[in-house]
Amino acid sequence: MRLLAALIIVGPLMLFGAAAAADPSIQTDRSAQPAAGTEPAADRDSYTRRARDEMQAWQQKLHDFGVEAEAAGRKDTIAAEHDLSEAWAQAAADMSKLQAASAADWDSAKVSYETASRKLADTWDRTTRPNK
Repeated sequence: MRLLAALIIVGPLMLFGAAAAADPSIQTDRSAQPAAGTEPAADRDSYTRRARDEMQAWQQKLHDFGVEAEAAGRKDTIAAEHDLSEAWAQAAADMSKLQAASAADWDSAKVSYETASRKLADTWDRTTRPNK
């Protein structure tokens, strides 16, 4: 439970701060830069914003799940929290990489994020389904 809560608190820092801290040029206007990847910079920025919004929605879902699990005090939620924490951590790390990706690395970062996002959704479905 504490691990999930810690990831929920640390997650936004990873999403919004880590990429900018690692590469100060991230804060510049990317639409002025030529795109070396298959997607124009404006499309990449739009996709990144949607992905960031998706991660914020997941953060809220995981927070709510943690609160409900703590209130229920059920042992079966411990394993679910662990699985969700791992999936969240991977998705958050890949989101950070997506935000920091250069035009040349964009496609790879996008695929990694989408894979991690799908795994998070699958883990959520598997762990919160009433008849596991």
